[in-house]
Amino acid sequence: MTSASNRLAGERLDYLAGSLADSAPADPLELCDAWLQDAFARRESHGDITDPTAVVLSTVALDADGAPRPRSRTVLLKGLDEHGAVLYTNLESDKALELAATPRAALLLPWYPLQRQVRIEG
Repeated sequence: MTSASNRLAGERLDYLAGSLADSAPADPLELCDAWLQDAFARRESHGDITDPTAVVLSTVALDADGAPRPRSRTVLLKGLDEHGAVLYTNLESDKALELAATPRAALLLPWYPLQRQVRIEG
């Protein structure tokens, strides 16, 4: 069988953008804001970040037998501050119902061309 899965083990990219600088702000929201600004600038200059506000939202759903299972999907971030993240969604969507039932989630803001990502949990 030949497929993309045959290539997985051999794929490797050297990440050369560097590590988190010692001069990074102590407040993680400041760093996230700076990186988000960088992502918007990168979109304008290179066009390789389609939507800097696209985030992966992971929630917890309960199976029919009550067992928890993670669910992830891409949504758009509309606000972020010390009170939390703002996501626009239908209040009757699976993600909204899952958050109402189990108010715990994780967000991942991936900016691959910048070799950066931010993870938020709560």
